[in-house]
Amino acid sequence: MRLDSLCISIPAYNEEAALGDVLARSARSAAEASGNWELLVVDDGSQDGTARILEEFGSRCPRLRVVRHEKNLGICESVREVFTLPRSEWVFFVPGDGQIPPEEIHRLLSYTDRYDMVYGWRRDRRDSHVRRLYTRIYNALISLSFGRRVRDVDSVVLFRKSRLEGLRLASRSSFIHAEFLKRALERGLEFIDVPIRHESRRGGVSRGAGFRVMLATALEFLKFNLGLLRA
Repeated sequence: MRLDSLCISIPAYNEEAALGDVLARSARSAAEASGNWELLVVDDGSQDGTARILEEFGSRCPRLRVVRHEKNLGICESVREVFTLPRSEWVFFVPGDGQIPPEEIHRLLSYTDRYDMVYGWRRDRRDSHVRRLYTRIYNALISLSFGRRVRDVDSVVLFRKSRLEGLRLASRSSFIHAEFLKRALERGLEFIDVPIRHESRRGGVSRGAGFRVMLATALEFLKFNLGLLRA
């Protein structure tokens, strides 16, 4: 199945080890999925060679659009922009660390005729035991809160942008992924979880399992359930 238009949207922070490969594979995957495509990268103030890689790739690929933060604003602001800045009808959010191959979009495409959101479920995660335990607990709590099973709320998602125009997200933590899904459900969108591959990180440092990140996410989860998190 091919889409009318597609943006593969990528957050990046100090991802020089994997980003060049992610960009090349994303461009091929996007071209296979749609005749009208672009790549969007949000560079969150990287201090390594990320900016150089983006400049070099952009000189060969005019379909690359880069949004650069002069200083690191954190994963929340990057995710907010990769969700809201694309201009295409369909958006595929994929991380710049290479742990989820861009080609996995092809596992999701066949569901776009029935669903406005298709999540990639990392069934065999290549993360630490602590990270896997935390995400299992977190997804169970999200499922309980939302009243339906959510297997992998922080994973990649292919979604129809036109159904989410004007969407506002209040989160200031990694809870933004869950808030995004909840706001979409409130608009009547439906989603499905589809198993995808997950690979080991090739470089850089994961920001998703630090104590401060988990604490901030937990606090916003509580605020959301108390009705105190409003967009």
